[in-house]
Amino acid sequence: MSQPTSAGFSATSPNKSRGGANVQASPLKGALSARNVAAAVFVPKVNGGSSPSLPAASPAPAPRSAVDGVASDVSDMKIDSVNSKEFTPGAYTQNGPGTPSMYSASYDVDPMNSAFDPSQAGSSHEPAVQSQPSRPFNPYEHMNEFGDPTPAQGPPGLGIGGGMDYYSAAANGAAKLRQPLHYHLYAPPLPHVSNLHPHHLTANAFFLNPNQREELQRKQEAMLASIPPPELGGPNLPEELHVYHSLVPLEHPGPGAPSSMGMPPGLIDPRMGAPGANGATGASGDHSKVFGYRSHSYKATCTLDGKRYVLRRLEGFRLQHEAAIALVERWRRIRHPSIVSVREAFTTRAFGDQSIVFVYDYHPLATTLYAEHMTIKAAQPDRRTGRMQPVSMQVPERTLWSYLCQLTSSLRSIHSSNLAARCIEASKVLRTGKNRVRINCCSVFDVIAYNPDENGADALKAQQQEDLVNLGALILSIGLNSISATNDIASSLAMFAGRFSAELKQVVSWLLGQSSAPYETEDETEVPRTVSELMRVLGSHCADEMDSALNYTDLMENSLMKELENGRLVRLLCKFGFINERPEFDHDPRWAETGDRYVIKLFRDHVFHAVDEAGRPVVDLSHILSNLNKLDAGTDEKIMLTSRDEHSCLVVSYREIKNCIESAFQDLSRTR
Repeated sequence: MSQPTSAGFSATSPNKSRGGANVQASPLKGALSARNVAAAVFVPKVNGGSSPSLPAASPAPAPRSAVDGVASDVSDMKIDSVNSKEFTPGAYTQNGPGTPSMYSASYDVDPMNSAFDPSQAGSSHEPAVQSQPSRPFNPYEHMNEFGDPTPAQGPPGLGIGGGMDYYSAAANGAAKLRQPLHYHLYAPPLPHVSNLHPHHLTANAFFLNPNQREELQRKQEAMLASIPPPELGGPNLPEELHVYHSLVPLEHPGPGAPSSMGMPPGLIDPRMGAPGANGATGASGDHSKVFGYRSHSYKATCTLDGKRYVLRRLEGFRLQHEAAIALVERWRRIRHPSIVSVREAFTTRAFGDQSIVFVYDYHPLATTLYAEHMTIKAAQPDRRTGRMQPVSMQVPERTLWSYLCQLTSSLRSIHSSNLAARCIEASKVLRTGKNRVRINCCSVFDVIAYNPDENGADALKAQQQEDLVNLGALILSIGLNSISATNDIASSLAMFAGRFSAELKQVVSWLLGQSSAPYETEDETEVPRTVSELMRVLGSHCADEMDSALNYTDLMENSLMKELENGRLVRLLCKFGFINERPEFDHDPRWAETGDRYVIKLFRDHVFHAVDEAGRPVVDLSHILSNLNKLDAGTDEKIMLTSRDEHSCLVVSYREIKNCIESAFQDLSRTR
């Protein structure tokens, strides 16, 4: 005998009776006969089973006559729709409660007229939506979530296109509104330069890195640093020197000098301390061990272009040959990223003596390699603990290869111009950034040591060979953190070999003339010591240096993109400042409180004057940036603006607010 479960459920299910044909009325008002009471109990399907009832929960099979009686009395029944409890099937899957599929969801979910049959929900013999009424027309059916046409269709039998169904997707939280792409829409940083936590992304992606910003601001402060006038205790310097003015000393005045004579605080690198105070460099006016004259350095502003330059003055020098100073013109033509550019040279009596002044580009907060690697630095705070920690003097080998590649490239440019640097010294090579070096004081020796009898090719070749020897001595001194390492080259090379690789040691030994080749050879063939040969030896390391430069360029470009986004928000905030709280315009004292300006005022309160549930001000940078970006883009997203007294409420879109701002600003800027 067959189970009576289906017949029993068809008679007792309110959903089935509402969706099927109308039954005849019966005198029995919601009452069941004795035969119906004896019918089997219906157990609904659970967990997606294929059987409409569970055999374990079913009672013993009823006699055939009982089943026939139940079928014959169906017309004598009427379910009371008011008092009966509706059966609401749950959306269950084999893994527990599930979300209805986008394709199986219906537009018209009417609990009073739906034809949903839970006994057929788990069966694959008949589609579940077969008896559903036709859904309303969807104008977005032929498009996906990005508004693009999608000719492909969805699963068969559902009548739904392959594109995302907006209404059913909205019920599932999957709807996506696409705004038109404009050039000024803010985009997050690229993945190869940033990988931040989401709650840090907005602030850190929109603004410059704090460490980089601090460094750039210190350089800006150094460019604008000034000294007090002589009547207030400042140094007695000429007000104008050639085409330069506002001279500021770049060197420490020496021990015993008053504080007003010292360097401005903005010119002092916090990592190094005051130059000359700890022996890192000589004091202003000290006798130069390299040039042999008393030397002074100043920062000055040019009256021709308003830019800052460095004036290096050699005290007590008398120019004997006019051709000597003409050599500076040849140095002016050299432009290289690892050379401090030479601008001009001139003689002067403005300091009360006969002096010569060389003009170079100014690099704020630049230090020398001597001060960077051969003097003990002050303790620096640890980033994690905040405690003061001593600074390690050990130089990584990668840094030495970087210095060697940069200086070799600069020597290649100098030697190809038939010149010689003649100033490869630890105190004359500047560090202008992290692992970024430049040769300074070029052209000085060509002028002060000019000899008309030694201007031939042999003298130039000897000077270029001396450049390579000085380059090897410089790398050796930096690696050992001692300027006296060249006093005993043999023992210094042995100590150098214990710290660094054999390849670097072999190159330095070849530059110093201690070996015949920059690499290991079996026949001891002598390799000529030239800058071209050195470039071939450094080929792989120059490629590493180029990779680092390209990565750094990507970081700088990303930082520029962040500041580019800041500019448009500054312009937007300027428009806010012109409009909001304006006391009077066009003889109307309430101009800023009426019309479109009232909406702008409410939006200003929404962005900057928001409070939380406890009444505390919401100081959230992400809230401000997201609202201003949406306003600048003019999106169609709507927000609710409430007045301060909470008596009026407006629902407007960002596009409408943007139009109000543009209209008000045009009123202010139009010609009267």
